[in-house]
Amino acid sequence: MLEKKRVKKAILHAFDGKAHHAERAAKELGYFITIPPNAVRIESFKKLAKRVPIEKLLVETDSPSLPPTPGERNVPANVRYGIEAIAEATGRSKEEIEKIVTDNAMSLFSFPPTQ
Repeated sequence: MLEKKRVKKAILHAFDGKAHHAERAAKELGYFITIPPNAVRIESFKKLAKRVPIEKLLVETDSPSLPPTPGERNVPANVRYGIEAIAEATGRSKEEIEKIVTDNAMSLFSFPPTQ
């Protein structure tokens, strides 16, 4: 639907569809894909993090939903778990992922990249 409406910028929030659809949305349409905190325990989100170009990944919390531990209330500070899941899936450091996803968000919203 987004493609049909010719949407230029989009965030696919906590995308839980097939990884190849997210990969296509990122590579061909330029959309961003978010990785939530529950990615540390859900392999499909780690698969997304491997397949989607790193420059199209963002992290989010969706508080109070999608906590890293079932049954707990999610909080904004849990964004670190999305970073951890991306780092694990891509073999990069958490610090590197933190900078990359920050720069991605800055780019999406037309702010200059971080130093």
